[in-house]
Amino acid sequence: LDKPTNVWKTFVLPLSPRWWSGNMVGSAILASVAGTSPVDYILAKKLAHLVPEEAKMGMAHGLVTDLQMKRLRDMDMGGLPVGKWVSTIEQSTPGQVGINVTATAYNANQSIDDFFRSAVYIKQLTRDATESLAREGKGRLTYLFHPEELETRIGEIAKDPVKSKAALDLVNKFMGDYENLGPIERRVFRRVTPFYAWWKSMGKLVVTLPRDYPGRNIMLQK
Repeated sequence: LDKPTNVWKTFVLPLSPRWWSGNMVGSAILASVAGTSPVDYILAKKLAHLVPEEAKMGMAHGLVTDLQMKRLRDMDMGGLPVGKWVSTIEQSTPGQVGINVTATAYNANQSIDDFFRSAVYIKQLTRDATESLAREGKGRLTYLFHPEELETRIGEIAKDPVKSKAALDLVNKFMGDYENLGPIERRVFRRVTPFYAWWKSMGKLVVTLPRDYPGRNIMLQK
């Protein structure tokens, strides 16, 4: 069952306007629920080098890989030489164009994921940095008047393993932890339901949001 779903995910999703718009709008909403502000988006762009790769493991991450293309080339589905067909198409000019378009679309979607997930990560570091400056008698509007001071403090906070772990946990909580799957989930559930990891992450958020963030939950319902 995973073979046809892999083909579907590889060649259909990146060309679907619904997936593009859903990814953009959904990520923006989730990031907003996490508490991001315009300042966080600005800082996420400027301080992208502080965001670890673990924080960027979004839905589009790694969907098109050399290994996946190899599996498609070697595929034999129900006696049909699908792999040979894929190889023939891949070597043709239209096939090359299609593969490039597909890869570009996935990369673009991954960039969307990276941007919003990075903003949530930086948001948590900014909060810690602002509180740290406040304890020194500096105002919470430091970024408006002394942005370099806040950015320097964020860089220092990012080196703290406890605080960086808290920021990563916040990203995974609101934006989805798609790598947190057990063996059975990877081998069975994700094959039967292509978006299982997304459903699991969002289901957990829906259940825990009223308990952990009752105010934000009430705002979402209005």
